[in-house]
Parts: sequence; structure tokens; C-alpha cells
Amino acid sequence: MLCVVAANAQSSGDKLYNQGLALQKTMTKSAQNQAISKFQSAKKLYDSATKKKQCDDAIAVSRGIISSLGSSGKSDKGSGGNTSKNSGSGKQKTMQHEQQAAATLSLSNRVFHPGQSAAEMEISVTTNQKEWSVAPIAERDGSSFVTVEKVDDHIFRISVPYNPGSEARTQYVQVTAGTAKERVEVTQIGREIELIANKTSIKAGKKSKTEKIDVSCNSDAEYSDNYGNNWHVYKAPDWVRVVGEAPKREGAEDLGQKVGKGVKKLYEKGASLFTGEKDQSMIKSKAQIFIDPLPDNISSRDGEIVIESGYKTFKIVVIQTR
Repeated sequence: MLCVVAANAQSSGDKLYNQGLALQKTMTKSAQNQAISKFQSAKKLYDSATKKKQCDDAIAVSRGIISSLGSSGKSDKGSGGNTSKNSGSGKQKTMQHEQQAAATLSLSNRVFHPGQSAAEMEISVTTNQKEWSVAPIAERDGSSFVTVEKVDDHIFRISVPYNPGSEARTQYVQVTAGTAKERVEVTQIGREIELIANKTSIKAGKKSKTEKIDVSCNSDAEYSDNYGNNWHVYKAPDWVRVVGEAPKREGAEDLGQKVGKGVKKLYEKGASLFTGEKDQSMIKSKAQIFIDPLPDNISSRDGEIVIESGYKTFKIVVIQTR
């Protein structure tokens, strides 16, 4: 029973809100005050914070129109005689007021931050203009991962597909109503970066030592300071050097011959070693760690090698004792 009451209240609120929008198109103070009354009544019926804000935005638009009309704003009352003379000029005056009034535009949301999966968001538009348009702002190369479509005269929908990359991506959607413009920021996160080495610690004696490690990472990054690998050394002790091997990027076959059948199979499967999800292939690369001899005046020392890819880090502890 409560659900039915809520649904009816919601329907009544929408009806009042739409009546207010219809009144708002008439550029007179009287019409704008009536529109404000409709929006205020609709707001009382809504239980959604988004819908209530939508009403507040619409009220602000009407008040802005009233302010722009100033002392020249006319009421809806009839002028008595001379109706034949004034009937033709009424529309002309309304058009003049509409042209003089500053274009107003507000959106229910200006930020859309979806996760990696495909997602949609509907945004309400409030304006004193009869027409408005919406379109994504494409990248310099003309590409766009965002699509938009009008749902009705007051709502448009933003859609984004699954993001297969490890990097976040951002694009803007622009709404235009007359001379007024508003933007919606669309930022979609990338896949979770996985970074791991086959060793978490290395022990060495007083003599110099060379240790080989395997590093696996699914990032799209390429670091010029590490032969184009998708990871690099963020920091290391001054007595330790980490040298990565240049990766082969000719394809899965060559990569498999380079670093082993396991990685080749992962490329063929297109899945992550850890999550098993598609489009998250782990690239395995090799590196050598060179540890300097322990000075005669030191009995032991330790430090951390921190490798990094994007926002992800992995630590390898190095301990050297006599």
C-alpha cells in the first residue's frame, strides 16, 4: 500500500514539475511566479534528493528570468479594449522579452565517474530556452568513448562502454541552450593494475652478488628508463642496481619464446594470471639485481627495492650480512 502511495506522489510531483516547465517558457513575471509555485509543490511531493535539487534549479531559473525582465515584465491580465490592436503585438512583445532575457541553463549532474564496467547516467536539463543540444567533446584525433542521446525534452543519457585499459580516461559532454553552455565531466577508471615479482626478499653475504628476478605486470604503461617495460624502479639503496631486460613486443609467439610458455598461453587466452579476467594479460619480464660488496667497516645493512607501475608498487627487501 505504501509503495502505491509513493508511486502516486512521485507521479503527481512529475506532473506539477512539467506544468512548471510549460509555464516557464512564457516570459512574464506572472507566468514565472506560477511556475515557481508549481516547482515548490512538486518538491514537497518528491522524496528523491536529485528530484528536489531539480526543482530548486528550476526555481532559480524562473527567478533569474523575473530579475532579467525587471520593471518591463508584464502580467497575464487582459488589457481590456483594443484587443484587435494588441493581439498581434502580444506575441511580438513576448518574443522581444525572450530575446532580451539572458539564456539560463542548469544540469542535475555535472560529474559522471563510472567504474571500469559499461555504465549509463541520465541527467535533467533546466533552461528558459525552447531548444537545447548535447554532444560529447571529441579528442583531438576525433575519437570519443562517450555516447549521448536525448531521452525527452528535459533529459539526456550518457553511456560509456567497458574500459579495457589500465589507465583512467576523461572526456567532456557539452550542453548548449542559446548562449548558455554547461559541461559534464566523464571520468572512467581503468582496470586494476597487477604488479608482482617472484621474490620478496634477497639475502647476500659480504661479497658482491647478482640475483635474477621475474616481474609480471598488466599495466599499459611503457617506461623509457627501463627499456620500455611496463614497470620501472621507483627507488633502491645506493649500493643496489636493478637492470631490466628489454621486452619483445612483436607478438605473443615471440614473447612466449622470450619469457616462457606460461606467458604465451596467457596472451592466447587473453586473461590475467591472478584474476582470470579477459583483456588483462600479464606481461612477464626479467631483471638483474646487482649488490655491491659489503664495506669492511660495516657488519650488515638492509634496504628496499621499490618497483612501480602507475599507482601500483611492489617491494623487495635486500639484506646483506657478513
